[in-house]
Amino acid sequence: MQMSFLPLILSILGKGGSCSHINKDLPKLSNINLKGGSIMGSEDHTKKSRTGAHIVRFIFFSLIGVLFFFIPFNGLTPMVLLVGWLKSVLAGVKNYLTLIICLALVITFILSKITAIQALKNYHKEDGWFKGILYILALIFTILVAFDLGPEWFLNGDVGGLAIGLAGTVLITVSVCGLMVVFVLNSGLVEFLGALIEPLMRPLFRLPGRAAVDCLASFVSAPAVGVYFTDQAYQMKIYTEREAFTVMTCWSVCSLGFFAVICGIAGIDQYYGSMVLASLICCFVLSFLNIRIWPWRKRPVTYIDGTVQTREMLEERQKPEGGRFNLAIGDAVNRVSAFGMAKFVVGAKDALAFTQKIVAYVASIASIALVVCTYTPLFTWIGYPLIPLFKLLGFGADAAVMAPAALVGISEIAMPAILVSGGVVAEKSAFFICLLSTLQIIFFTESANAMLESNVKMNVGQLVVVFLLRTLTALPLCWVATTLVFM
Repeated sequence: MQMSFLPLILSILGKGGSCSHINKDLPKLSNINLKGGSIMGSEDHTKKSRTGAHIVRFIFFSLIGVLFFFIPFNGLTPMVLLVGWLKSVLAGVKNYLTLIICLALVITFILSKITAIQALKNYHKEDGWFKGILYILALIFTILVAFDLGPEWFLNGDVGGLAIGLAGTVLITVSVCGLMVVFVLNSGLVEFLGALIEPLMRPLFRLPGRAAVDCLASFVSAPAVGVYFTDQAYQMKIYTEREAFTVMTCWSVCSLGFFAVICGIAGIDQYYGSMVLASLICCFVLSFLNIRIWPWRKRPVTYIDGTVQTREMLEERQKPEGGRFNLAIGDAVNRVSAFGMAKFVVGAKDALAFTQKIVAYVASIASIALVVCTYTPLFTWIGYPLIPLFKLLGFGADAAVMAPAALVGISEIAMPAILVSGGVVAEKSAFFICLLSTLQIIFFTESANAMLESNVKMNVGQLVVVFLLRTLTALPLCWVATTLVFM
């Protein structure tokens, strides 16, 4: 017997709604116990039943998110499979879709400035004229590539062609993930896992436990998806500004699939497993270090509404009444009980709006960055001070190539691998540079643009500083990891 899951999902979604009933309907966290498949508490039977229904909703929506994002089939998760299929199906029209997105954004931006249409003004309330110029440039660059107009130096597949192609890829990836991530964010799964691992995350990284889930979202999908996770959590008052800034700039890691791309470009495929393991270990160490230095530790510990995080709030999370598992269940139930069709629609709209603006940033900023990288000696010049350092680290004749490669990743994460490809440096040197690029986090073809579009206050200058600081602190870690791999 065949059965569509859509009516089931819609019926379950329909039971969610306002969260005004949560406090009176749910038993106190200290009284929640799971025994023999039932919820035992001090409340009456009706309240137990409602809580039991919430547990079912928690499990159902969590399974949707886990299966889509995290469970591989034949080595690939359904998310990766779906995105890959859409990319192949839309390959011939991807640039035109990007063009439509950028055109719509420019039109709505201009109308928001010259008309009194409140919906458009709300949509672009955070967009000043600087962002407007980026939107217009994105439209111009996309027109040039889509219709094969303009100078060859820009239409080059490694410059404008690459940037607009990446914008199309971001459009597909973040749209799909943004729609499905609504289930993960509202299922209670993140709250459940976050509460369980908070005793580890808080003392080591000064972050809530759910930060590890955001890291995992980047690792299995894309850095922009991890940034979107974090931005949504910040808006939900789960993160303070400092915590959200830290998670975005320290945990929005390179995706698992892209490790293979980087290794393939550099010709060191045989070191893929070592690269992934070394990058993850170094990422945790870097996060431990970065949160304790400027500018991370100077970020305010306030939530999006201005509420200051207090020591009492942290202590309550560290030593919850009734035990940590009860806290995890209670957090999950509180989240999923408020999830309904209305929240799904709002989440979907937010995801698509977030995607639209990121696509424009990638098309404009990535195009400019790749032009600078390809046709000017800027990165060679700024890389000169690193040449003696690389020689000191034992890379000798490869130092002159490695120095600019260590910094060019701020434009595009694959650029360092491209510079050391073709056997121009030893495998050990190529491994070092590729590992470094996976740890720098900030690159303006994706992650940095997603961060700029988020609700966390940051600008281009701050992201450049973060990139440089992460590069400097990562260099010794990369040296240790490379030395161990090539012993």
